[in-house]
Amino acid sequence: MRLRRTISLPAVFLAGVLFLSAGPGVSGTLAQTSDEALRELTRSFVTADAARLGGLFTPTVDLAILRSSRQYSRRQATLMMRSFFREHPPQSFRVTDFTKTGRGWFIEAVYGTNDRPAPFRVYVRLRLDDRGWLIRDIMIEEERE
Repeated sequence: MRLRRTISLPAVFLAGVLFLSAGPGVSGTLAQTSDEALRELTRSFVTADAARLGGLFTPTVDLAILRSSRQYSRRQATLMMRSFFREHPPQSFRVTDFTKTGRGWFIEAVYGTNDRPAPFRVYVRLRLDDRGWLIRDIMIEEERE
């Protein structure tokens, strides 16, 4: 005996809609443009939002804050940035220069805070992958007056 299966057109349509609404890739993360990444980076520093900044991190991040430099997991780096923001609440953040290649991007900025007269210099290196622009490195150092 042979069984015959039929699939209704509405079922096929519904399956297609569910598939497309899941978004691109396994994670559903949309690839971001460089403008969006720069806005998120700036907003993260201006609002001292370490969680938002952490959303831009690669799985491991080289983080150099003042004289301490280490490679951290995304979660650890987020906690380190949260600690930095607590110690040095933001007054301003301004991108001063950047260099971009096909899949790499280096950003220089100044981070002003009320707890010290001179701003911090911030250097951020990003790379482009299938999820968009992600932060690989952050270096924060004291600027000389």
